[in-house]
Amino acid sequence: NPWFEDHFGDTNELYGRALAQTAGSLMMRAADADILPYDFTILSQTLKTYDSELKALLKSLTDDAKTRKRNLDLGLYALTNDPKNPVQPPAALPIAPEMNFSSLDKSIGELENAAAVFKKSESRWLQLSPGKRNALNAKLSLTERRFSSDVGLPRRPWVRNLLYAPGTLTGYGAKTMPGVREALEQMRFAEAKEQLILIAKVVHDEAEYLEQITVEFNSQ
Repeated sequence: NPWFEDHFGDTNELYGRALAQTAGSLMMRAADADILPYDFTILSQTLKTYDSELKALLKSLTDDAKTRKRNLDLGLYALTNDPKNPVQPPAALPIAPEMNFSSLDKSIGELENAAAVFKKSESRWLQLSPGKRNALNAKLSLTERRFSSDVGLPRRPWVRNLLYAPGTLTGYGAKTMPGVREALEQMRFAEAKEQLILIAKVVHDEAEYLEQITVEFNSQ
């Protein structure tokens, strides 16, 4: 909203300029690089963070359900009820089932290993001919697509990236690993398990693709 930015968000027009300069520098850095400046090591570390957040969310949901059940069993809501303005106690929360994150953990580990080998190889690739560097960059430009699914997200098949998506209830606010995260938040636990399998697969596919690139261009 330009009016909001002019009057409240960026009255001195400093932040907008800084953002434009940052975005411009990023574009120039990518355009001028002999090899696209992707850092898959940072990506693997970022995925570890998202993985940990999902595990923490699942634990939080489990703890909340147990606390709600304990309060209901002890009749705490009835004890605190106002007899002049009675309200019904809240319903019990569904207990989240155990979820196996081992496949996702393994896939992230595979990506971490592939990223380390890739990073070690980058300096020698600078010696490749311009044609081979162009071929390398063409393959690197497709790495993000490995996080896409042909079926898309549940109830949003047009959103195909399984790693990032606008939240269904957050407008432009992004959700990470949205298929799993939103299913947990909305307590669709069977769906969360299905989405967990899918995100583990696309991370595995990313690691495998990165390994293929490294092997191919190390042999040239």
